[in-house]
Amino acid sequence: MELKKSQTIKNMARAFAGECQAGARYQFLRKQATQKQMPYLAGVLKILATNEMAHAKVLFDKIVGCSKKIIENIEITAGYPFKCGAFDKRFEMEMENERSEAESIYPSFAVKAREEGFEDIAELFDMIGEVEKKHTKIFAQIVKKMRDGTLYASQKPVRWKCSMCGYEHSSTEAWKTCPLCGAPQGAAEIQLDM
Repeated sequence: MELKKSQTIKNMARAFAGECQAGARYQFLRKQATQKQMPYLAGVLKILATNEMAHAKVLFDKIVGCSKKIIENIEITAGYPFKCGAFDKRFEMEMENERSEAESIYPSFAVKAREEGFEDIAELFDMIGEVEKKHTKIFAQIVKKMRDGTLYASQKPVRWKCSMCGYEHSSTEAWKTCPLCGAPQGAAEIQLDM
């Protein structure tokens, strides 16, 4: 089957649009984290946004690279999340968006690509889906910590490190203001399995 006549190229275009939108949403959420004086969390969101835009670039390059001429337009019909809410609720929404990509969208795109004979593209969808599983896990950890009130607190003493100056200390709670550089509590590195 020719790629330009396949469902796979439409799925690639849908994935490209979805990855661009996720990257933008994470940048918007990053701005909120920065306004809330949570620079470490803003940094995590920057990494996630960068990942999403890298996925978009790979998909874009693959679409363009598979074509011998300019593709004027790829018609797609898809739904994309435009959910809004409080800062903490946005993390829950993004966790669910990532879960949907990892468990449903990318696996179904990979199956279709294999059916149409595009194993390399199926593998690309599989790899992106694996990263989205990791993103789901990161968001899930943040959501749990927000719900439990353990974003900057712990039952047992843990090592808190300032993401601005590198100051460290062990305690059940991160400082309110870093004693070395004066950074807000939001600069403390959150205990995440990344």
